[in-house]
Order: sequence, then C-alpha cells, then structure tokens
Amino acid sequence: MCYNSLSSYSSTIKADPIKLCTTPEVPVLKDCVEEMKDTVDELKQAMAELKNLYGGGISKEEHLKNMKTWVSAALTDDTTCTDEFEEEEVNEETKKKVEKAVSELSKTTSNTLALITNYLRF
Repeated sequence: MCYNSLSSYSSTIKADPIKLCTTPEVPVLKDCVEEMKDTVDELKQAMAELKNLYGGGISKEEHLKNMKTWVSAALTDDTTCTDEFEEEEVNEETKKKVEKAVSELSKTTSNTLALITNYLRF
C-alpha cells in the first residue's frame, strides 16, 4: 500500500527519505484534517444552538440564524479541504478516498443547511 500510494512520486523522491516525508500528500492531508476539525467544531456550535432553540436569552429565529451560520461555515470548510486536492499533485487513490469521505459529510451538512434555510422562510 505504501509503495502504491507513493510510486507516482518516485522520480521526485528517489531514495531521499526527507523528500518522502514532504510529498504533497502530507501537507494537503494535514490541512484537510484541520479543516475537518473546524467542521466538527462548527457543527458542535450548531448543535448547541439547537439545544437552546427555545431558551438561552435570544429568540428562536436568532438561534436558527446562528445555526445556519455555523452549518454554512462547516460546509465551506468541507469544500476548502477538497479544493486543495485539485491545486496540488496528489496520489489519485488518496484523493478519491478523502473526497468520498468529505462528500458524505458535505451531503449531510448541505441537507441540514437546506432544512434550516427553508424553516427560516416560514
């Protein structure tokens, strides 16, 4: 698996272990993990707003608007994660796996945003 995932970099890496450690996957995956951590934090904030929907000192509409903001930010972070895979030369197998996982999260996040947005219209 290691060989297959790094074989496309053989002309760049050659036998240099330092180059091996700094292939494009490492920084791109690191950035993507940070974006996903931000996504989780933003979704937690949205959940906190949901828990306080009928209390917490502000109106229900304000809580819903806050939820919309947090979920929208989470969706942006999902997109930012996968955008980097388009900008950098990354192993195709790695790219597909990450994009699949992020896509599933993005679908759920997008559906949540649509539900909140539609609820705010009524």
